[in-house]
Order: sequence, then C-alpha cells, then structure tokens
Amino acid sequence: MEITGAFLTLLLAYFFVTIAISVELPAGLLPDTKPAYRALKSKKKPVPAREGQHRRVANIGTVPAS
Repeated sequence: MEITGAFLTLLLAYFFVTIAISVELPAGLLPDTKPAYRALKSKKKPVPAREGQHRRVANIGTVPAS
C-alpha cells in the first residue's frame, strides 16, 4: 500500500509538471485598454425645500413654549 501511494504521488506530480511545461497559457483574458467608466449626469432637478422646513430644523432640540 505504501509503494502504491508513493507511485500515485509521483504520477500526480509528473502530471502537473507536464501540464505546466507543455501548455501555453494566454497572457490575459481581459483587454489591455481600460474601459471608459464615468458617472452619469443626473437629469433630476433639485427638490425645493418645503415651507416651514427651515424653521423646524432650526428648532430641533428646543422645548416648545406651550
């Protein structure tokens, strides 16, 4: 059993070495040029503040008088 295990280990090592030497792998699968990624321009107009919103924001943390 030990001889069979050693033989299979050597056979497996020989297989991987043969594959690594004989097969030419491509340099890369991706193109050399970078894609032109850029942000999209927003078509939405800014939403105007609601009436009284500034007053409510200014009063955050204060206790009402009534």
